[in-house]
Amino acid sequence: MAQQTVLQQPGGTTVVSPFRFEQNWSTGLFNCCDDCGNCCYAFFCQPCFICSLAKTINEPAVSCCCVPNYLTAYRTKVRSVFRIEGDVCNDCMVASCCALCASLQIEAELKHQGLV
Repeated sequence: MAQQTVLQQPGGTTVVSPFRFEQNWSTGLFNCCDDCGNCCYAFFCQPCFICSLAKTINEPAVSCCCVPNYLTAYRTKVRSVFRIEGDVCNDCMVASCCALCASLQIEAELKHQGLV
């Protein structure tokens, strides 16, 4: 028998799960060339691009040098902060299989949210 989440406690108080993510990424994963300038910057100087991305999300610039699979961590952080649907497995697959597109998608989301 499957358990159901209680959405309403006795007394009429509604409980909203903090793990309910209702947003989507503002830019698709393969829309990475929509901003040609950023695409070229990320392609030709990925370390510099990732360093500036790390600073924007308040991570140490050296984290990309010493944190294994740092892009998964960055993507998960941004997704969680902006309540974007997804999970860590998806973040890991995207970051591992298409790092350039993933980093550009993160940057586009930050721009969409007004942080860049």
